[in-house]
Amino acid sequence: MNLFVRKGEASSHLLMELQGEVKAQSELDGMNLGKLKEENGKNTLVIGNHVLRGKQEIIKKPLYVVKKVQGGLEVIGTISNKIVFNERPAPIPLHNEKKVKHNFWNQPK
Repeated sequence: MNLFVRKGEASSHLLMELQGEVKAQSELDGMNLGKLKEENGKNTLVIGNHVLRGKQEIIKKPLYVVKKVQGGLEVIGTISNKIVFNERPAPIPLHNEKKVKHNFWNQPK
């Protein structure tokens, strides 16, 4: 199998390492998976009502992104960095929940 590299056409990609599994109720094609934010060297990814926290690392041995073409494979990109989300996803409380005036702990006497 031949491996092709076209001059100036390989783009840089980023790998995201998640703990767990991303499940979708519909097809993933074109779906907005979440919002990624980088601040002070820390990364957060918000997916639905969950937030994941992680950090960016350099991959010691960079990877190639390839696609199958007639006669072999073509290198279309490289991956030299990854974001590792090594904590369990944390739930985000809803801001528009109705406030309860009385609960079990502060019942009127």
